[in-house]
Amino acid sequence: MNSGAFAQAVVPVGGVQSVERPSAQTGASAPDPGNVADPRRPPRLADNSADVNSEPAARRWRFEPRVALRQSWTDNIELRDDSFKKSDWVTEVTPGFSIVANGARLKGNLDYAITGFHYAKDSKRNDHQNALNAFGLFQAIDNFFFVEARGQISQQLVSAFGSRPVSNTSDTGNRTETRVFSLTPYVKGELGSVAVYDLRLDVAKSRTEDTQVSDGTIRTWTGKLESTSDLARFGWLVDFKDQRYDVKDGFDSESQLARGSLIYHLSRSLKIFVRAGRESNNYSGNDRSETIHGAGVEWNPTGRTQFSAENDKRFFGRSYRYAWRHRAPLSSWGIVMSKDTTNTIDQLRRGSESTPFQRMFDLLAAEFPDPILRAERARQALIDAGISPDAGPDSASLANQVFMDKRIEGSVALLGARNTLTLSAFRSERSAVSQFVSGGEDFARASRIRENGAAINWSSTLGSLSSLVTSVVWNRIGGSGSATSPGTNQLAFNVQLNRKLSPKTGTAVGYRHVRFDSDGTATEDYRENAIFAMIEHRF
Repeated sequence: MNSGAFAQAVVPVGGVQSVERPSAQTGASAPDPGNVADPRRPPRLADNSADVNSEPAARRWRFEPRVALRQSWTDNIELRDDSFKKSDWVTEVTPGFSIVANGARLKGNLDYAITGFHYAKDSKRNDHQNALNAFGLFQAIDNFFFVEARGQISQQLVSAFGSRPVSNTSDTGNRTETRVFSLTPYVKGELGSVAVYDLRLDVAKSRTEDTQVSDGTIRTWTGKLESTSDLARFGWLVDFKDQRYDVKDGFDSESQLARGSLIYHLSRSLKIFVRAGRESNNYSGNDRSETIHGAGVEWNPTGRTQFSAENDKRFFGRSYRYAWRHRAPLSSWGIVMSKDTTNTIDQLRRGSESTPFQRMFDLLAAEFPDPILRAERARQALIDAGISPDAGPDSASLANQVFMDKRIEGSVALLGARNTLTLSAFRSERSAVSQFVSGGEDFARASRIRENGAAINWSSTLGSLSSLVTSVVWNRIGGSGSATSPGTNQLAFNVQLNRKLSPKTGTAVGYRHVRFDSDGTATEDYRENAIFAMIEHRF
């Protein structure tokens, strides 16, 4: 699942075509070094306008409604200790729709669903939840002025140390509906044959239903100017970032960074760079400004393999990011190590780089160069296999401030004639940067939060219409820095049989088991067993 996201244990049954948004982190906009003359030049969205306009409107636009009915029984609806366990039957009705646009000027996708919950034994629990994943890119002026919009509504964990439900049916106070919307107008282009430029204003807002988590707004200006000479061994880059993070009923923060880079091209596929600059912020309550410097390397030996590394001396010590991605005909691999400051809004928008969707997205790069179409095909391929595109170990929670995030995550997808296997794992360490910590957030209980997680998803086809899907997800959370720092451990097992009744109708039945253990300072231990059945139809 997405980083910090709260997801169903049941995976799709083969009907929904909910398209994942492409992003800079997914590599959707990264040029293939083997297919472009100069990867530093801005992409031209209108280059394929003639082909797009020649397509029928039905192919450039797709609207697909759907509806799903799910019935489940759980022996622990509140995720409580055995002494307080309560069972219940839950009925879910989920209408939804998806829209895909692939025009000359407008590209994007939107997937929305609303689920109504009815509890047989206690109608006071009845509720509804929204889910939205949307991305759009509009080219207002050819190859110059663009507007990007994103939207996300999801269920998020409030605290990393609380109960960790694997189904939206669980009635727990440790989740909240979170909404993040952003609008990013930007201009980009070329200054003759000398340089390319990019200037962006990104405004993002978050809102949660939980009173312990404050709403926030981020306004970020970014810009860069980079040399483009195809034959020169040496190049240069100047970039800046100015960000303001306003937290309702909390501490507002500001940061600025400006730097220059010298680049040396050892070959068309390998370059190294050094950079230096200055950054300032008020995270500690006082304005501070320091000189920064660093170096890095980018190596793209083929269109199938990419490696990058960068390391900088920053105000908090060392900041770094090392990334390796490789795809073979029937497998896709990825490893990322990083350390930097971030915040809840940026973390929710970025998501995980190690989901099954990310691996499938990379795997289909050669077959579907267009990121919008590739995202749709990648998600559908996983759904057909019975694997949730966002399946994975759960990570992160909500905070009201800027924090340090140090993590390593990796994943692999293996495709066979009848079997699909995805594996992912991560380790993260988060710590507060600001001294202004609100009483309701995790950093008030532990100054340092460590998380480990792993997930295995295996799908095996049983004939042309059926598949068996098994998943195991493990999470371990630990806190330090206080006398009562909490810790938890969870193991969730899910098995599900999917069967298609028709090309547009699918069914599923399944079972899940969850074991959650706490050290006593976080929350109570619990066990859950559940069975479920569902049917879904696309129109």
